Amino acid sequence: MLVEGLKNYSRTKAFMLPLALLYFAPLHSEASPWVEANDPFLRSSILALSDASVIDGPTSLYPLRWSLLGELTAGNLSTETSYVKYMRQSSKLNRGSRRFAVYGGNEALTSLGFGEVDNDKWGAEASYAYMDNSYSFRLNTVYSDDGQNSELSWRDSYLSLNMGRLLVDIGYLPRWWGQGWQHNLVLQTEGQDLDINASVIGESQQFGVWDLTFLTSKLELGDYGYRSSTRFTNKLTSNFEYGLSYHYWFEGQHRNESNQDQFTIDARLSLPTLNETYHSIYAEWANGNDLHQEAYLVGWTGHVSWEGYSARLVLEHTSTVSDSEENSAGYSASVYAQFPNDHKLKIAAVRSEDWLDEDEIQVNVAYTLPAIEGLFHLETEIISKSNDNSDTLFWAKYEFRF
Repeated sequence: MLVEGLKNYSRTKAFMLPLALLYFAPLHSEASPWVEANDPFLRSSILALSDASVIDGPTSLYPLRWSLLGELTAGNLSTETSYVKYMRQSSKLNRGSRRFAVYGGNEALTSLGFGEVDNDKWGAEASYAYMDNSYSFRLNTVYSDDGQNSELSWRDSYLSLNMGRLLVDIGYLPRWWGQGWQHNLVLQTEGQDLDINASVIGESQQFGVWDLTFLTSKLELGDYGYRSSTRFTNKLTSNFEYGLSYHYWFEGQHRNESNQDQFTIDARLSLPTLNETYHSIYAEWANGNDLHQEAYLVGWTGHVSWEGYSARLVLEHTSTVSDSEENSAGYSASVYAQFPNDHKLKIAAVRSEDWLDEDEIQVNVAYTLPAIEGLFHLETEIISKSNDNSDTLFWAKYEFRF
């Protein structure tokens, strides 16, 4: 009934409602009770603090509950500690809950790395959010065009109930499970599916801090109507974190289509600090009954910080092997740099190889800077294929919060 009601709601009224809330809402309001899967720079700071043993909880489950980050005591990474504390305090004080954004380019972006959630050719969004001690919500309306179809959606909308160690939410939130940055074998969504999610956190002297999440999704795209997912993450020691995930797809579109499942394991090991570099190695492994596929991902990432500047380098390799011999592989290198004046730079290069020996190289450069009381995000992609075809994409976004 909820889904049908949303679909039947007038497009004009649906888009105007958050705009009206922006005008009449009080200033004391907020964005979300967690770190969302749309900011690789905030994730970079969190991971640096985890590698420095400042954070005791697991950090491979986005949206990531603020309560998993712990006290955040200051150490050598004072810039990162202050930044994460500021973002968490902004949530507690209800800052920046009203938002308007407009974006567009010559084509829809194709990059699928962490934080790439607004990849449409063009679009506009308006939202209003509120958080209380026991509940929070965000109403976000998006009118977008992916280059083929235009639609009105509720992407990034949610309602959550906080019951201490238990948090329950329903909505259309992008999600990222796993250790990877440019590749993902565990779970990656863009906020198109209607999710019902329950998360329980706990801690013990023997096993450290853990999180158990149950997720059921009504799928917008694909061959199945629903997916049920379970994930257990645990930071067992100060330098070792692992995750176990299981997915089950059911209600296929065709009667003779059997249900599918997948099991994944991922882990990250923080290495000893080397010349003020906080770094770690990580891996993911996935196995599913669809064509008896197996896939793995290995990576290394390092973070350096000096005088208010910080930079992260990420190197990854992934490979997929199946009984049908439709194998594929990928390699990537990416850099995330943050500057004291709130400017941010991302450079990512990804090479993909498939079973037809067709290679593709994708270079993505993104720059974010404050301007006109908001944030400008400029991005370009250069895609080169082995058949000598190439494409260049330009994309820009302006976001205003108050």
